[in-house]
Amino acid sequence: MINAAQVVITAFLLTAAAAAASTQIVPDKSISNSMKAHITFLADDALEGRKPGEKGYKIAARYVASQFSALGLAPVGDNSSFYQHVPLSRAGLTAAKPSIRINGQRLDGDNEDIMIGPSVTAAHEIVEGEAVFVGYGIDAPQHGLNDYAGLDLRGKVAVFLNGFPGDLPGATGAHLALQKTAAARRRGAVATIELETSASLKRRPWRLIKETFSRPITTWVNEQGEASPAPSANRATARLTGSASEMLFEKAQKSFASILAEADQLGGKPRGFPLGAAVRIERTSAMRTLTSENIVAMLPGSDVRLSKESVLLTAHLDHIGVMEQRTDDPIYNGAMDNAAGIAALIEIARLLAEAPTPPKRSVVFAALTAEEDGMVGSHYLANHPIRPDGERIVAVLNFDMPILLFDFTDIIALGAAHSTLELAVNRAAAQMRLRHVPDPSPAEGHFTRSDHYRFVEKGVPALSIRTAEKTRGSPISATFLREHYHQPSDDPGLPFNWVAAARYAQISALITQMVADADVSPRWYADSPFGQAFAPNSEKSNPQN
Repeated sequence: MINAAQVVITAFLLTAAAAAASTQIVPDKSISNSMKAHITFLADDALEGRKPGEKGYKIAARYVASQFSALGLAPVGDNSSFYQHVPLSRAGLTAAKPSIRINGQRLDGDNEDIMIGPSVTAAHEIVEGEAVFVGYGIDAPQHGLNDYAGLDLRGKVAVFLNGFPGDLPGATGAHLALQKTAAARRRGAVATIELETSASLKRRPWRLIKETFSRPITTWVNEQGEASPAPSANRATARLTGSASEMLFEKAQKSFASILAEADQLGGKPRGFPLGAAVRIERTSAMRTLTSENIVAMLPGSDVRLSKESVLLTAHLDHIGVMEQRTDDPIYNGAMDNAAGIAALIEIARLLAEAPTPPKRSVVFAALTAEEDGMVGSHYLANHPIRPDGERIVAVLNFDMPILLFDFTDIIALGAAHSTLELAVNRAAAQMRLRHVPDPSPAEGHFTRSDHYRFVEKGVPALSIRTAEKTRGSPISATFLREHYHQPSDDPGLPFNWVAAARYAQISALITQMVADADVSPRWYADSPFGQAFAPNSEKSNPQN
């Protein structure tokens, strides 16, 4: 007997094969109900915020694995299971206060204007050296930026501004900004200090920066027990604002106020110089090892040749966990971030698995751990592939915090402007009578801030699919981000629009189907800075206007 849901799935994915649509896809109530059930379970208080390595995360992992199993997906994790075990190391500051001394004046870690994070490599660490200002700390001569030119960083403390010059394209600037700490250390810097600007504080208030920076650092460890480069390699030793930043420039040739004024100008690029300040940073960290899991499954492709290529679908399963210091509501449930993305991942799997004809390419589904800690689970998966040698991932589609509070008519596909994946998004959006609109805030660097980016770094074209409001400046998304993002109030009590939830799963499945069935695998556009940086020798295409 064929049920109503199967009729909808069949009609939906048969339509997906057509080049154009004559009617709008109507969201199926069964998908809405399933999305609601997944989110309600995964964001329940009983799962305690799904922190990697903790009991609540393990319950969530088992839930996702059981859903994949029920759909008949193939397990492709360790020992033919649904689990890829990720060895982690978590470092947090101890009760001993960290401190920074600037020209002998000590500022403790509880000073309002400083943040010092833990070390992932040393229990007790003291670093000291002369401070050298390096502008934005970006080494990219091809973009007219060589902030280290003429500066000696050996044994010094590199001091750089948060962000990037305003005349850089947002995606390019965000990509380059991720390389700052590594660039400084390659030049011999023993520590790095990041200074907030008026622009950076407008993007993210200092209150939220302090809350994030104070959390423990989690990273995966290799077979020798050594911490991986991510995320700690991209993190400054300390971050300063206000009077603490001004102290660094007290003996310098320019004041910090003049540096900020120059940075505030469009295209302002303050040049570097020695600050004449002696800096000493001390911190004590406690480290512990634990294990968490990526949950991985595959729908084998139906084409003998193309099935050796995979489209990887990712969504992070973890959230922040429990903040014991909060007395009101300590559980960060993560309903939108990212139970919603996981729910969509499961329903996309259902749509594709129950379709009359599987996609031509294989589709791999990955519910990832430790995204909130710096995309750690995806970094581990990218460095420990689950497909056999000779088989490759040709595209990554990521589902991270779709805001499902309104009946959206627009979608944003972060990264679409950089590869031929854009074509599938445009076709799918037109077919469902939706608009594909560009990223409204490219300077935020959203494309570089979720799990798909770990595969971009391996040269794989990728997208992250989000909902968008038709009217720019509409308050729904902005209100969520301001009041509920990374807060205990991101829970199932939010006014979810379950019709929108079903539509999000459907458009995502449709894009996946089109990518998986295309005759040619996705290619980077020739002008993409990501393709140029991470896949310089791959065959490129030109953008189609």
